Amino acid sequence: MKAFSLSILNKYCARILFGFAFAIAFFATSSSAQPERVLRIWAMGEEGKKLETLIKLFEAENPGVKVEAQSIPWGAAHAKLITAVVGKIPPDISQMGTTWMPEFRAMDALENLNPYIEAGKLSRADFFPGAWETVSYDEGVLGLPWYVETRCLYYRKDILASVGFDHAPKDWNELVAVGKALAGRPNSFGINLSFSDEGLFSIFTWQAGGELLEIKDGKVSSKVREEPVKRGLTFYADLFKEKIAPLGEAKDISVEQGFDLGTMPMFISGPWSIHVLDEVALNSKGKWAIAPLPKGEKSASFLGGCNLVIYKDSLNKDLAWKFLEFALSTKNQIEWYKASDCLPPGPKAWEDTLLAANPMLSAFRIQLQSARPTPMIPEWEQIGDAIRREMEKAVRGTKSPDDALKDLDAEITEILSARPENQSAFNKLLILGGAAVILLFALLYYMLRPFKKSEIVTTGGLDLNEHKGYGKWVVIFFGPTAVLLTVFLILPVLAAFLMSLTNWDIYSVTDWRKVSVVGFDNYVKILKDPLFWKSVKNTLIFAGIGGPLTIIVSLSMALLLERLTRAKAIFRTGFFLPVVTTMVAVAVVWRWIYHPKFGLLNALLYYFGFSGKEWLGDPTLALGCLIGMAVWKNFGYNMIIFIAGLQNIPHVYYEAAELDGAGRVEKFTDITLPLLFPTFILVTILTTIGYLQFFAEPYIMTDGGPLDSTLSVSLYLYRKGFKFFKMGEAAAMSYILFVIIFIFSIGQMLLAKKRETR
Repeated sequence: MKAFSLSILNKYCARILFGFAFAIAFFATSSSAQPERVLRIWAMGEEGKKLETLIKLFEAENPGVKVEAQSIPWGAAHAKLITAVVGKIPPDISQMGTTWMPEFRAMDALENLNPYIEAGKLSRADFFPGAWETVSYDEGVLGLPWYVETRCLYYRKDILASVGFDHAPKDWNELVAVGKALAGRPNSFGINLSFSDEGLFSIFTWQAGGELLEIKDGKVSSKVREEPVKRGLTFYADLFKEKIAPLGEAKDISVEQGFDLGTMPMFISGPWSIHVLDEVALNSKGKWAIAPLPKGEKSASFLGGCNLVIYKDSLNKDLAWKFLEFALSTKNQIEWYKASDCLPPGPKAWEDTLLAANPMLSAFRIQLQSARPTPMIPEWEQIGDAIRREMEKAVRGTKSPDDALKDLDAEITEILSARPENQSAFNKLLILGGAAVILLFALLYYMLRPFKKSEIVTTGGLDLNEHKGYGKWVVIFFGPTAVLLTVFLILPVLAAFLMSLTNWDIYSVTDWRKVSVVGFDNYVKILKDPLFWKSVKNTLIFAGIGGPLTIIVSLSMALLLERLTRAKAIFRTGFFLPVVTTMVAVAVVWRWIYHPKFGLLNALLYYFGFSGKEWLGDPTLALGCLIGMAVWKNFGYNMIIFIAGLQNIPHVYYEAAELDGAGRVEKFTDITLPLLFPTFILVTILTTIGYLQFFAEPYIMTDGGPLDSTLSVSLYLYRKGFKFFKMGEAAAMSYILFVIIFIFSIGQMLLAKKRETR
């Protein structure tokens, strides 16, 4: 039996070894017979999904090559690309919006394609001049245009004909004449325009013969105080002033809906709107057309689109260039248009009958000749934000165009101010290291300071001098917690403080050698920033009104539920439901409630004979609207805490009070409130701290507008850090917010302690 068992065991072992050997031989043979090179490409949105068309053609022409494409949502693409670059794990190729190019150039992330272009088939002549401008820099070509888009005028032929115009407006004078005629119809406007869009601001500036910036010898300066810029902004603001364009009435009506209904029979947009209108504008099929933008002193439009770039850290640069040459050949530009409807970046592709014979594209072909990108500098996002703010003030009439441009010029000059000179690594380490050591010593002193007897009694602390045997157990039990707190709290807090002492921005996000220590300059700059104080004011109003309202509603609902005898669980769940509902879902509901034409609030006002309000479009009402929404969403959480506090109050107190003849008011003021005071303090601190950090409400509902009336400190901090990449200023702002919250919390605790000692 023993011999038989051993023979079976040997047989199984032999089979297993043979299987392993066969598998190794198989994979080794197949690998050596057909080595596979992998090319990684990241693309965004719909383009990422449709890229498979080109990938299949490329792989068919290049056996042994595998292309791995990843589709990334546009909303996450910017941060994901920066993270990949910082981590030195970018894809070989990625799609990149034209306005992102300067940022990644500043990070020194993009491969210079000059050597490949000189030895390859593609050249500058293969692309529109404006498209080439988005990839060409002093040091070389950092990408190739993949597709382009520009802005043209969509108009309703039938409605323009009804007011006496058989063609689209060709210049500013005709635009005003057509606009006034269209706006003279009941409940209608002439054209749908945004009152805060840096792209449209640029277009009208260029059409007036002006320039936003001057780039000379590597230096950038503002030109917005010049007369053509003023003329362009004045003309644009007058379109709203004369009711040709809607200021707020159409904010929550889609462009396509207003176009289809005929209430706004003209709008400015890109080629994507062709297919949107085909799908949703069913009432106006065959009744609309597209024309080049009305010109001022000259024709001009914004040129956008996307480029294809190769990263410096790519491991397959030669293969990546081969894909670029393949994808951007005239033949494959046409194939890509068939798959995606994206407009080709090369003039030769437009000669194909597929595009040349399409009447909807002829206007874009004409406009591309005079289209141009916005200034290709890393600070454009910050400048664009400043343009939107001042543009809105000019359009709404809170500032004259001249005053708005004066303030805009000052902001642009501040944004473009000279960066500090690079410092030596020794100086940076000396200053930051010294600050870190001082901060750590202060923290350690606070944590290890000797307790006073009064503190031990008050806090219930343990005096290790009296219980020396407990020392090692304190280390054992507290050690893991201390490690976690150090790694995930103390060190990040320390790092944020050190960051606040530097000028860390988009230029230095991938290279710490470009970081300079600026001391407390960031704090001074933030404290001198009028927009910061506007955000502080909004935040304090939100917390000062919203916090007490939330607490009052919470306590009222808790008292009401305590008195209920039936369906208590149902009501409790219903009141708590908004707390667990996502902010996006809540925003959808409340945007409908606040809608200026179809909203519930205005419907009630109309019913009682009052006029409707621009709830989210009026700077005097918008913050109050957000407070109302926040109270509705958040009161349920505090309500549960108050219910728990009420249940801890013995009923014998109320019974004794009733025997003494106390009524409901006396019982509430003399029993409920005093015994709920600790709970009240807890709820007040939690609610106010939460409201001082309010972010989601303005971010989703208003984006801080109108006129920055809902801009919060947290939202402004987010813009500084993750939109403009002013990490040093954002860190400084976070510490200022921390100080505000800390002062409030300490004040609340001192008040509570003072009350307890009475």
